[in-house]
Amino acid sequence: MKEWILFDADNTLFDFTLSSKIAFRKTLEYLEIHRDEDLKPVFNHVNDICWKAFENNQMSAEELRFRRFEMFFKAVGEYRDPKEAGACYLRFLSQADCLIEGAIELLETLRANGHRLALITNGLREVQRPKFQAANLTPYFETIVVSDEIGHAKP
Repeated sequence: MKEWILFDADNTLFDFTLSSKIAFRKTLEYLEIHRDEDLKPVFNHVNDICWKAFENNQMSAEELRFRRFEMFFKAVGEYRDPKEAGACYLRFLSQADCLIEGAIELLETLRANGHRLALITNGLREVQRPKFQAANLTPYFETIVVSDEIGHAKP
């Protein structure tokens, strides 16, 4: 019987910190928000709050998509449409396929040694699926589970 190995996507195969930084910068540029101070720590803080609420079933995935920007804009004294900002950020995040060095080689080695691979992620479908495709990860996994698609966050 072949052994299963389960992977998370973000900060396991993908450098989510870098991907998020790129997507956030592009979102601010798109929204024409030009500030001297680094706003990423503020966004990270409200984003963490929203993700924890999502993981504890206190916020839906739909709310998560815009609520983090609603909270961010309030915190930094800017006003933009949080739904537009959320959609923009997710679009840029789905394009930021920043793999961690050696990720593909690891997957190739595991598959060559007969392991069965599954990818399980607490992500949003419109971000994760295109990112997996762009990074050519899909063929390595027998199963891919995205929490947003099944309606439950992973534990």
